Amino acid sequence: MKKTETETRDEKKWITLTRYVAFGVLFLVGLVLYAVFPHNAYLSSVPGQWLIRSFFFVSILVLLLFRQKQLFFPIVLYALSFAFVISYLILLVPMKIYCMACLLFAVVGGIAGVLVFLLRKKEKVQSYFSWIEFPAFISLLPCCSFAWKLGFVSTMPFWIPSVVVAVLALVVTIIYSYRKIQKKVEEEKQKKKMPVWVRSVGWGTCGFILAWIIVWGGLVTVNACFDFSDGEPVTCLVTGKDIVDTTRSPRVYQLEFEAKEGFCEIGVPKETYDHLEIGDSIEVVYFEGLLGEGYYIYPEYLV
Repeated sequence: MKKTETETRDEKKWITLTRYVAFGVLFLVGLVLYAVFPHNAYLSSVPGQWLIRSFFFVSILVLLLFRQKQLFFPIVLYALSFAFVISYLILLVPMKIYCMACLLFAVVGGIAGVLVFLLRKKEKVQSYFSWIEFPAFISLLPCCSFAWKLGFVSTMPFWIPSVVVAVLALVVTIIYSYRKIQKKVEEEKQKKKMPVWVRSVGWGTCGFILAWIIVWGGLVTVNACFDFSDGEPVTCLVTGKDIVDTTRSPRVYQLEFEAKEGFCEIGVPKETYDHLEIGDSIEVVYFEGLLGEGYYIYPEYLV
């Protein structure tokens, strides 16, 4: 017997609800395990890391594949590649190679997103925009997290180009969003509770932050991860210890040491942080940087 239109619609709602609930549960479990793994021996081991990251991988699979009508195959392939890179690649290659792959993925996704935006009048193409741009943006976050582990010689590397591009993005986004929102308000002929300029400034702020992350994270990654020189091993004395908690990246365990350029901080694994005390020696590697910004890095992140 054929299903009625109501039954078909209800089934779609059920599938949609199940998809998002399953995604939320799996992703939340992964986040909880990721938050506690530094304090658990099994979760800190290699099998434990595979287990934690499998929750993230499966959550993306559910969000991507659990649906009546599958997405456009290139989109599925792109999203599956993103899921693998962001979940498992860090366990298979050195951190610098992992960040290189994330940056290249973000660049490809960003270019594809721009092409989709230019074709946004086509409804079918427009529906794929979030599936392209969101993974591309998320792929930049490991690059920014990696930057916390580097000890740059300069206080704030690449801040000038980052500020310039971010301010340009702020201005362009405010103007574009203001004109677009104002036009929509005039067409609907109704007064909005929130002024147009407030909403435009909000979008402009988002544009500023996004542009900063893209430029700064991209330049730091290119400078460090595409620097294939041998590096200079240096032995230094630990002069301080610190734990940095941020909303943008996982907890970072930092050790301070005195280099020839002055005091510097680098991120290290938790085991190294717990093992070394102030006054102990630490082996680090110095690189000139592909773009001329010198930095120190803990050797374990190179292998």
